[in-house]
Amino acid sequence: MDLIKKYFGKNAEAEDLYRSIFWQIAFLSLFGAIMLFSTTYTTSILGHSSPLSLFIKGMIWVLLGWVVFSIASRVIPSRIGSWTVPLLLLSILSLMVVLIPGLGRSVLGARRWIPLGPFQFQPSELVKLALALFAAKVLSSKRRSFAFRESTLPVLIILGVIVILVMAEPDMGTTMVVALIAFGSLTLAGVPKKQLFVIALLGSLAGIYFAFGKSYRAQRLMSFLHPWSHRTGASYQEVQSLAAFASGHIFGTGLGAGQAIWGYLPNASSDFIFAVVAQQLGLIGSLVLILQMVLLVITLVRIASRAAVSFDGIFVGSVACWIGGQALLNIGAVEGILPVTGVPLPLISSGGSSTIVVMCALGLVRATLRNSKVEFAVLNSDSKQANYRLASSRLRAVGPFDHVFSGLVSSLRDRKAKSSRVPSSLGKGKRSNKLIGHLGDLRVKHYGNSGGRRARLQETSRSRERSTTGGSR
Repeated sequence: MDLIKKYFGKNAEAEDLYRSIFWQIAFLSLFGAIMLFSTTYTTSILGHSSPLSLFIKGMIWVLLGWVVFSIASRVIPSRIGSWTVPLLLLSILSLMVVLIPGLGRSVLGARRWIPLGPFQFQPSELVKLALALFAAKVLSSKRRSFAFRESTLPVLIILGVIVILVMAEPDMGTTMVVALIAFGSLTLAGVPKKQLFVIALLGSLAGIYFAFGKSYRAQRLMSFLHPWSHRTGASYQEVQSLAAFASGHIFGTGLGAGQAIWGYLPNASSDFIFAVVAQQLGLIGSLVLILQMVLLVITLVRIASRAAVSFDGIFVGSVACWIGGQALLNIGAVEGILPVTGVPLPLISSGGSSTIVVMCALGLVRATLRNSKVEFAVLNSDSKQANYRLASSRLRAVGPFDHVFSGLVSSLRDRKAKSSRVPSSLGKGKRSNKLIGHLGDLRVKHYGNSGGRRARLQETSRSRERSTTGGSR
C-alpha cells in the first residue's frame, strides 16, 4: 500500500513519478513484444516466410521507439514551443500527401499510409502529437485570458482541418482520438464551461453526421448493435473476437495457443491484439493489462498536476486523454461494447508509426518533470546574509537512460556552475554544496556514480524571513 501511495498518490515526488513512468512503459513495451511474437509467428508461417520475419520487423520499430523516447526525455515541451507550428504544418501537409494518388498507399479501401521503402508511415499518428503541442502552446500563451478568438478558435480551426483530411482517408477512429485531444486540452486549460458545452454539442452532431453519412459506416454501426445477425459479413471480425474471449476463460489457453492467431481473426496483431491477450492469457492477463493502462493514465494525470508551467500541464493532460481514450476505444471495440473504429492499442498493437509517435509523446511527458525550478542559497558578501535567488533550473538525472546521457555532460556543467557560485573567500577547494549545507536547514542529497561525485538539491524552498535567520547564524 505504501508503494502505491509513493508512486500514484497525490503527494508523489517528481523523482518517483519519473522512475514510475519509465518502468510502466517498459512493462507495456515488453508485454507488447511478447504478444507480438505469440501472434505473428503463425502469420509468418502462413505467409511462406520465416517464423520471425514479422516479429523482427515489429521489434525494429519498438527499438526505434525507445531511441526516440530516450531523446524526447531530454527535451522539455515548453522549451520547444517555437517548433509546434512547423510540426503541425508538416503533419497536415503529410495528410494531404496521403490523398494524392501514387504517393499515398491504399489498403482495403483506406488511403492512410506513405510508403518509405520496405516500411510505411501513417501521418494521422503524427498529427495527434502535433495537435497536442499546438493546443498547449495556444492555450498557455494567453495568460489565461480565454477570449474565444484568441484561444479556442485557433484550436477549433486546426481541429476542423485535421478532421476533414483524416475523414477523407477515411479514418473514423483517428478522428475521434484527435477530437478527444483537442477537447481535453480546452478543458484542462480552463476554457469557460459554456464554450465547452457548445463545442461538445456541435462535436456530437458532427460525429453523428460522419457516422451515418456513408452507407458502409451506418452498416458497421448497425452490425455492432446486432453482431450475430451479420456474423459472416460486416460483423465477422467482431464475432471472431468474441469467440476468442469466450475460449480464454480465467487463465487462457497459453502463449501461442488458440485459433485466433491462425487467420480466423483478421488484424490479430494490430487492432484486435487485445482479443489474443484474452484468449491466450485469459481473464487474469486481460485485467493485468487493463490495470496497467489505467495506472499509466493516472500517472500522466499526476505529472500534469505537478507541471511547472501551463504549457507542460496542458500537453501532459492532452496526452493522458490521448492514451486513455485510444485504449478505451480499442478495448471497447474488441469486447463488442463499442463500434469497431480501427485504432491500435497504445504500446501493445503492432505498427511502427503508432509506436514511435506514442513513445515520443511519453518521452516529452517524462521530460516535463525536469522543468522544476530549484533555488540555490548564495552568500551575499556585502551583508553576509544568506539570500535565496533563482540560480538555475536543474535537470533531474535519474533513471537508466539518464546516467548514460548525462554522465559526460552533467559533470562538466555542474563543476562550472558550482565553481561560479563559490565565493573566493571560501577557498578553491570548498564545494558549493557544503556552503549550502551550512546555511539553514537545506537538505542536500548526494548521489554517487562512476563519473565522479555529484550533489543535487531536493525540493528546497524557504521564505525570505527564514533565509535571513539562517544567514545570521
